[in-house]
Amino acid sequence: MRRSRAALVAPKVAFVTLGCPKNLVDSEVLLGNLMSDGFLLCADAHEADVVVVNTCGFIEDSRQESLRVIREALALKDQGVVKGVLVAGCLAQRYGAGLLDDVPGVDGLLGIQDQGKIAEICRRIAGPSCAAPVDAVGSNERACTEDVGRLRLTPSHFAYVKVSEGCDNPCTFCIIPTIRGSFRSKPLGKILEEVRELAADGAREILLVAQDTTDYGRDLGGPTRLPEVVEAVAGVKGVQWVRVMYAYPANTTPELIATLARTPQVVKYLDIPIQHASDRMLRRMARRTTRAKQLDLLAALRDGVPGLALRTSVIVGFPGETDEDVADLLAFLEEVKFERLGTFKYSREAGTPAADFVDQVPAEIVEQRFAAVMATQQKIAFRFGASLVGKRHPVIVDRPADNRKNQWIGRTWADAPEIDGVITLSGKDLKVGGIYEARVTAADGYDLHGRV
Repeated sequence: MRRSRAALVAPKVAFVTLGCPKNLVDSEVLLGNLMSDGFLLCADAHEADVVVVNTCGFIEDSRQESLRVIREALALKDQGVVKGVLVAGCLAQRYGAGLLDDVPGVDGLLGIQDQGKIAEICRRIAGPSCAAPVDAVGSNERACTEDVGRLRLTPSHFAYVKVSEGCDNPCTFCIIPTIRGSFRSKPLGKILEEVRELAADGAREILLVAQDTTDYGRDLGGPTRLPEVVEAVAGVKGVQWVRVMYAYPANTTPELIATLARTPQVVKYLDIPIQHASDRMLRRMARRTTRAKQLDLLAALRDGVPGLALRTSVIVGFPGETDEDVADLLAFLEEVKFERLGTFKYSREAGTPAADFVDQVPAEIVEQRFAAVMATQQKIAFRFGASLVGKRHPVIVDRPADNRKNQWIGRTWADAPEIDGVITLSGKDLKVGGIYEARVTAADGYDLHGRV
């Protein structure tokens, strides 16, 4: 059946987003570009002409997930359900045209900073004359300028804002600098333009994200300037909560601690990945800090920001890691008592210095160490949840509870979206996006129950 001219001009596109909040922002920009160009967006890939997969390629697990989703989309193409598949994001940027050998049948590749080309490429893929794959993977070193005109994928009351792109930290396990390029700060004026747009669209909570938020401004001359960004964002009309993610311990300054403490809109929460606590491992990871310095910093954060909830992430199974290193890490966790923690199994990434280390840790030992860290943290997290019972805390409402009248799902100040716990609230006539004072009535594992 011959397609109409309208269908050729504006094909229907389905979108799949994988990976971190930074990738989600990229997806929102891509969708905004498609929307402004007159495309029809559909949630069901079976109704689309083109499926766009915005991939993650950070570690092996995320890479395999991306490849699985791409192959699922290609199966729809083979069945004649869709006309083409476009692969965007980190996987496309990391492997370029070489990705076409792993997943033959892909119709186009789009780099991480080539958002403006997506409409043109989708038209070509959906058109009658797209015989060869379109390779639109460009430089990963373009200036970080703006992420406006986004089509939101998060609920309207919270939004992620990228303050920079790329990374200059020398961590030996990390492929991000290869994929995303060197560190580039987004101009403060552009950040505020974006936040104002999001606040006007209903965003009450702004989550500041980057590969390393604490390095903001270093490339602009002078000292790092994240405190200035935090205060400016907090001053935007409509913004009630500001949450800082992805702080790098070696770059976290006393000025930032003071800003977190004195700015009313800043929730008392900081995501500060330490990755390890053993001095041997920190040196091998090239983290530019020590166990003692990390303890001093975390103590300064606790003292300077009363009631602060700390989130971190750690890696187990890094090459050369010993039982003594793991014992050191577990003791560190018991001492600091992070309220929130994510544990990752080391992923050997080609192109990183650690990939060439000869003393790789066997998988079965990595699994044991992963379980030990998770068991230790579970006790800490459960004790923290129990300590909140009977007390009042501000909560933000994310959605109504499924099939339960006057029940709502929300988050406390100690919980970032998707990665931390939730609180189930009882209350009449609450509004999604509203911030209420609630009494915590019970703790249930990582989650809470409460009443407004």
